[in-house]
Amino acid sequence: MIPRVTRPLQRQLPRVALQPRRWMSTEQRGRERIRFPWIWPSDADTMPKHSPLSTTQTRFQFITPLIKWFTQLSARSMTKLAFPENYIKDIQEKMAAVVLQRTVEAINQGDYKVLDELMTPFLAKTYKHAIANMKAQGYRLEIDVRDVRFPEIEDMTVFLGPPEAFDLAIPHGLRRQKYVFKFSGSIRLAVERTVAPDGTPIPNTRPPVPALMEWVQMRYLFKMTADVSVKLSLKGKVVDSDQGTMVIPMALSTPFYEGTKMLESAVKEGDESAGEPFRWRVSDLLNIVEFNERQQIAKAQQAQHDSEE
Repeated sequence: MIPRVTRPLQRQLPRVALQPRRWMSTEQRGRERIRFPWIWPSDADTMPKHSPLSTTQTRFQFITPLIKWFTQLSARSMTKLAFPENYIKDIQEKMAAVVLQRTVEAINQGDYKVLDELMTPFLAKTYKHAIANMKAQGYRLEIDVRDVRFPEIEDMTVFLGPPEAFDLAIPHGLRRQKYVFKFSGSIRLAVERTVAPDGTPIPNTRPPVPALMEWVQMRYLFKMTADVSVKLSLKGKVVDSDQGTMVIPMALSTPFYEGTKMLESAVKEGDESAGEPFRWRVSDLLNIVEFNERQQIAKAQQAQHDSEE
């Protein structure tokens, strides 16, 4: 006799069978054989989380929120001076998703020229190096990003100081030897250290006020939801694949200009005398660049702390 299935079990089965899955993966983990700066949908929970840098310390803890509020207000004031009304909103709604898809296409095609046009020099070099290494091993990675939606501005950062101070091609520890860094909310400040007569940098130098507006760069961090599929092939044979819905952070940065007025002139009038022609470039994808920079900052701070003990 075949046992009769009870009604409670009949009610449970459909719920289990039809439960939606946000991602699917072959779990072949061929992705672990390559080093490539892209996070797969089923690994999205390993993506570095963004949080504003803050190293400003004060004896009175209640002042810290006021400092953060003031820096955010100052950063917003500078953006209002530099960009026309609704300009950033248009970037968010009309440009961010297009740039993301063009960037992914250039990565898939291994088009170094387009990567140089779309990305900052450091990020372009990172991807070109990764693509070259992957090809040398016989691998091909195909990333498909579809239905990009819900673009939001997650954060905005203003960089104040010489471009060299924020050049990610130079390890942060070396930059720290030459510059004093202050991170507070939406503002990152770098000023060249005061040097003693014997050439030794003087530690804990307070940044002079006139230097604060010498150079300026602005970066916006966007995040977008997209349906992503990834396929990795080795000599034409698929060794890993994955697909799912994930949130993709992407940072866009301006060039550096000598002061907010120069930035404003480059944005509104296309004034080439302001310096580099104005254009937005992708400076980070999936928070990977930010994560690496944070690690270097922490390492440099620890080394300085150890040397002072």
